[in-house]
Amino acid sequence: LILRAASGRVRIEGVNIQLVATGSDGNNGNVEITANEKVIVKSQIIDLSSKVSTKIFSEKTVDVIGKAILDIYGGFVDVADGATSIKGSSCGPSTNEAKNK
Repeated sequence: LILRAASGRVRIEGVNIQLVATGSDGNNGNVEITANEKVIVKSQIIDLSSKVSTKIFSEKTVDVIGKAILDIYGGFVDVADGATSIKGSSCGPSTNEAKNK
């Protein structure tokens, strides 16, 4: 099924909307969202969940803002900035230093 509006908008509305991609091998079962400018998600609650890995990448800035509370949990948390790779961490060796030893 291909929905295309070359010079218009496409709107999908419903009480609940599910996008489900099931695949039988490692190359199928993906949902891809691509936008030229922005992807905007607005909701009361947003839950992201993955079994293997969750990554957030940006070529410029990443802001994580909790206006009331920001909780960060991890079994092992490794935090580094650009200077850490040169000077080392004040809390122990950085990941790069540990790999180079």
